[in-house]
Amino acid sequence: MLDAAKLLIKLIQEKAPKKTGGYSDSWVIQKTSSDSITIGSAKEKLFLILEYGRAEVRPNKKKVLHWVDDSGQDVFVMYSGATTPQPHLRPALVRFEKLLPDIINGNMSKHWKVK
Repeated sequence: MLDAAKLLIKLIQEKAPKKTGGYSDSWVIQKTSSDSITIGSAKEKLFLILEYGRAEVRPNKKKVLHWVDDSGQDVFVMYSGATTPQPHLRPALVRFEKLLPDIINGNMSKHWKVK
């Protein structure tokens, strides 16, 4: 099961946008138990914007938008342009699903004789 999770992370990372590599590298195994493994990225908001895109953003009540970027710098802008979706999780899941029978057979053959 751990090998399957690592493979899925690799598939996501291959498709993920790479401006600096920080987002792609943020995909990790977050939690494991006896019957499940949770993978994800600590950059959840960025994931949604990258995977699905977003419309232009303008301030509602203030004159400017403000956020702190990854380097810790304050950013102030009048608007933030729309972004085009850059799907990476969904294509990785489709590919993973196609590989799953081979993964299952491979793992089963490690523990049992499979004919």
